[in-house]
Amino acid sequence: MCGIVGYVGSEPAAHLLIEGLEKLSYRGYDSSGIATLHNRHFHRVRAKGKLEKLKEKLEGQENLATIGIAHTRWATHGMPTEANAHPHQNDKVSLVHNGIIENADSLKKMLLQQGYEFESETDTEVIAHLLHYHLTQGLNPQQALQKLQETLRGAYALGILFAQDLNRIYIMRHGSPLVVGRGETGHFIGSDALALGEWCQQFCYLENGDFGWIEQGRLSLWNEAGEPCERSFQHVSVVSENQSKEGYPYFMAKEIHEQPQVIRQTLSAYLDFETFGIKEDFAALKSQGYKRVQIVGCGTAFLAGRLGKYWLEGIAGLPTSVEIASEFRYCQKPIETDTLYLFISQSGETADTLAAHEIVKAVGAPTGAIVNVPHSTLDREVDLSLYTYAGAEIGVASTKAFTAQLCALYALSLCLAPDHKKLKEHFEVLKSLPGLVQQTVDRIEKEAPRIAMDLAKTEDMLFIGRHTLYPIALEGALKMKELSYVHAEGYGAGELKHGPIALIHAGFPTIALLDESALKEKTLSNVQEVQARGGPLYGLVSEGALTAEQEASFKDILYLPKTSEEVSPFLMTIAVQWLAYFTAMVRGNDIDQPRNLAKSVTVE
Repeated sequence: MCGIVGYVGSEPAAHLLIEGLEKLSYRGYDSSGIATLHNRHFHRVRAKGKLEKLKEKLEGQENLATIGIAHTRWATHGMPTEANAHPHQNDKVSLVHNGIIENADSLKKMLLQQGYEFESETDTEVIAHLLHYHLTQGLNPQQALQKLQETLRGAYALGILFAQDLNRIYIMRHGSPLVVGRGETGHFIGSDALALGEWCQQFCYLENGDFGWIEQGRLSLWNEAGEPCERSFQHVSVVSENQSKEGYPYFMAKEIHEQPQVIRQTLSAYLDFETFGIKEDFAALKSQGYKRVQIVGCGTAFLAGRLGKYWLEGIAGLPTSVEIASEFRYCQKPIETDTLYLFISQSGETADTLAAHEIVKAVGAPTGAIVNVPHSTLDREVDLSLYTYAGAEIGVASTKAFTAQLCALYALSLCLAPDHKKLKEHFEVLKSLPGLVQQTVDRIEKEAPRIAMDLAKTEDMLFIGRHTLYPIALEGALKMKELSYVHAEGYGAGELKHGPIALIHAGFPTIALLDESALKEKTLSNVQEVQARGGPLYGLVSEGALTAEQEASFKDILYLPKTSEEVSPFLMTIAVQWLAYFTAMVRGNDIDQPRNLAKSVTVE
């Protein structure tokens, strides 16, 4: 969510900090700021809104400081205002923070009693004043950090400047990720390696409870117990070329177009289409003897798991449950050591997903991840990772990362199937999938705008589907909410008469997902229920699935290439993505950075 960048070295810091923030802007933010330290004085500049506002304020200012911190904020405590933007500071401390301090109210009450005044509504300003208080009590910065660690409850990644220490950025991490990068001119800190990839190829990932400092040529760390510790630097190649729109109007459009190649890359990592076999390293999973699978995720990742359940049960024969991470982490569910606990997260830093994993790991049950970011926290902590080869996804609403997660789940189902000799048909269908997706991308991009013109006029709508298309109906509704700000719901079509049908009226559109499955006629019956109540109907339909008489029930239809029931959800996914994209465009919304949303959700 919030983005942190810091630099200490031999170059002027300000321009490096701004470049780092630009690389983190994909996460979503509502304000930004930087602070540098020179001659024991902080120079802070903050701005509400897009990063361009901050750059305008900095334009023409001479700043020779070679140490500084910067931040993009996604509001948790307090409105998006300049006063609430980071860094927060006083005369002794300036800091940036990612996370949420759960006991901020009680700490603020204590500080108010000590005479401290607050300029913001944030939990972060509490940290700045608490450190100031510890310094006034005679503690040095290292001691103040250890005292802070004993006091704070919640999640935090901190980058801190102390006015008395001109050459060090102090750091602390609990829950929220923080990485140190080693560059030619100095050391960097960042919320993720992507922000630092232009200058660094050596990265050190802090562990929970670590605190210490960076200086131009050194990293010094202590663990939660206050003991000196070492964390190794790893060579990580960070690919940053995808930060260009390459001629597309939005990153989301570019990323929808990238899906055929992403699908090809992800499937080929696990499946051998020449021999119709499972790649050797991946095939070893089958020997683990799992009795069932438990999938855990949030948002779109959770919905990928909802679809993966059909494949894991239908192809691999493994009973599969899917739960939202924020619910799983607080339930009293027994943890079983013969179950594969599979955690899905695009970033590998999703706070609720990581917390759920800690619960399972503590019991010793086997854990796996479907993740797009190697070396992320989730990747480092699970027993095995299935990577989704989606590359950097900049648009906040997930597109190619979602389809890559589906590929990994499908491949896992084939790997865990009891008899690989019967899987040739699946391989043949999957081999043709990138081409079918390409056809769908091109066709629906041209045809979706005409339906979007209608949908943009409403404030409520319904997506319905059955079996494997039910999770895509949920995903379609989620994308529509995220991008167009229209209230959209996804339902299993068979559930219409159990409540949602009460919503149907002439101004309430329903989008029905239909393919050539055994349940097509059942869905068409539900379509008739909507039509009978005067609700406008739109169809996302596989070619050949409808007769001319059935077509007459719909106000408009987008036809998708004909394919098998197993992979039609991939094509339907492309269709709902374009539908949400063009509806948002008609409504004039920010497609890449929808309001209130963040890309990497690192707070509970």
